Amino acid sequence: MTHVLQLQATAAYNDTRADASNGSAELTHWPLELLAFYDYRPYGLRFGGGLQYQLGVSFDGTGSLASSTTSFDNALGLVLQIL
Repeated sequence: MTHVLQLQATAAYNDTRADASNGSAELTHWPLELLAFYDYRPYGLRFGGGLQYQLGVSFDGTGSLASSTTSFDNALGLVLQIL
């Protein structure tokens, strides 16, 4: 079979942190993705895309960032990939 259609669903939790002597920063969110891919195997080409929805996005800062906490609205975005 040289042509393959693939569907991929992903749910994840992302916690990104940066620490320094004068403060710290943390960005957290829940990305949800639903992607479709077309795989043409003779050339090893895989491409596709879909939607990503970001839930519960928040930023927390301490120290030089004046102990700030900011929440962002949930957002829908487009994902495109070629591998």
